[in-house]
Amino acid sequence: MEHARTGWVAAVLLAALANGGCIDIPGPPDGPQDPNCLKNAVFGPPSESEYVLPYLPDSAYTVFQTYCGPVSHGKDGQMSIDFLMEEGTQVVAARSGVVRSVTDRHADDSRSFNHIYIEHEDGSSAFYGHLLQDGSRVALGDSVTQGQVISLSGSSGTSLPHLHFGVAREWPPRHPDDYPVNFRNAEGEHDERGGLKRGIAYTALSIQNNQ
Repeated sequence: MEHARTGWVAAVLLAALANGGCIDIPGPPDGPQDPNCLKNAVFGPPSESEYVLPYLPDSAYTVFQTYCGPVSHGKDGQMSIDFLMEEGTQVVAARSGVVRSVTDRHADDSRSFNHIYIEHEDGSSAFYGHLLQDGSRVALGDSVTQGQVISLSGSSGTSLPHLHFGVAREWPPRHPDDYPVNFRNAEGEHDERGGLKRGIAYTALSIQNNQ
């Protein structure tokens, strides 16, 4: 299974590099990050994070864009994270909250992307993007618990199947208003700030063992 996943990741990375544009990977996993953005990239210890990885325990997905890195996220999403994922992968709530926005009508080959916004108890809101058409497993106004399946991943609005995850400081979000988060159940190498690194596959540990 791991060999198959590694082969799939290699294939989509090559496709991304060939296609360029917003799915390009600008440099190696340890390439330079935007120094201006890094001034605001302050993480707490991962073990104390309010968030868990947005996929099921015992699964692992590779980060191909991380905070303060590729220009494709621009100023509106500099702290967001992109995980390479096959279409149809179960996406879970990284933190408990209330569903504030759901769009899942767009086809995977369209220029528009499907998404879900979940507002948390402190007023912040998590964004899950590029989801599968008709893949939502929640509705507007639903209360969701951390780790609950909320949708299936896709490639709406992009030619590269992946999950875009980011957190805004409030709901409704203002731009730019995202802030850096890490994940208490992420097994894998972190950088010196405690954030996720490009090119690393992070395994989601059991939530119960990391609360």
